[in-house]
Amino acid sequence: MATQSDQLRDYFEGNAATFGMDRQALRIEPILNHGGFVNASFRIDDGRASFHLKLARNPADLATFWTHSRLLTDRYRSPRALAWVDIPPLGSGIVFEGLAAHPASEVSLSPARELARLLGALHTDMDLARRLSAGRHPCAQTYHVTFGRRFTADLDMITQHRPPFVSEATVAFLGKEVRALGEIVDRHSAFTATANAPIHSDIWANNVLVEQPGLEQQGLETRGRWWLIDWDDLDIGDPALDIAMLLEFAGRIDGPLVEPDALGIDLADAARARTLVYRRASRLDWVVDSLADWLDAGEHAAWTGQVRRQKEADYAHALKRYRATYTQPPQTNLEDR
Repeated sequence: MATQSDQLRDYFEGNAATFGMDRQALRIEPILNHGGFVNASFRIDDGRASFHLKLARNPADLATFWTHSRLLTDRYRSPRALAWVDIPPLGSGIVFEGLAAHPASEVSLSPARELARLLGALHTDMDLARRLSAGRHPCAQTYHVTFGRRFTADLDMITQHRPPFVSEATVAFLGKEVRALGEIVDRHSAFTATANAPIHSDIWANNVLVEQPGLEQQGLETRGRWWLIDWDDLDIGDPALDIAMLLEFAGRIDGPLVEPDALGIDLADAARARTLVYRRASRLDWVVDSLADWLDAGEHAAWTGQVRRQKEADYAHALKRYRATYTQPPQTNLEDR
């Protein structure tokens, strides 16, 4: 039976001329996605040309990005998307230019202030909003689509297949926190505001690539080239979600809390209130999603040991941090007044 690598090699050997590659020198290397196993990524090169391949079993997962890829490259630092490919039975996906860059999480560089400016432009891009044409909806929908549904699905899986290092009491605690956040969103007047702006929806350190050689950093601003990747969840939504994730990215998982003012972001009261809720949800997601990824890793033998060690450590750290921030006095008041 042909392996995944064999099938990819057959495809790229057959289409080597299209990509200007030497079919005799092709190298295909799987790339571990630390954010989960929904999609698969590969590095394709022949010693001269290099490309990044992102594959999804459901073509719809990448279709919105592909439709708007040129605009996102021109305006919002997305790597260039070169071709759409269909590789049965592996799935469909996009071939990107290869970049000599590293995730911001690996190189201790954080172009947070520049990223804040980029997101400010994205959130006010009415041309892109018209192209996305998803219609207007309450900001509460952004929370439920981004966090609520994922929390529910992940907790169902964790409850049924509880990892050995997680107690039943901890699973019950996580369920209680998920319900509490959902209730805050559903009754807080700030979440009745209309969401009508383009948002990225997945701002975190591994989705910011920076070109390491020659880069200099001053405070929260980086001098050098960087890119924002993984636009799979581009949609009409609540800009406060992107801002909350950006603030978490700026402080990193171990860093101090970064406030919007530090990045030159001016938020109205309602947006600031929603940002507080999204930040709490983001920190809870580090706990829940780490456990879900630990379980998913069992289906990917090549990565199981490495991923499970990392995800168990991520879970332990994130749970400790979440408890210290949100379940010890004084608690952040997120209630509607």
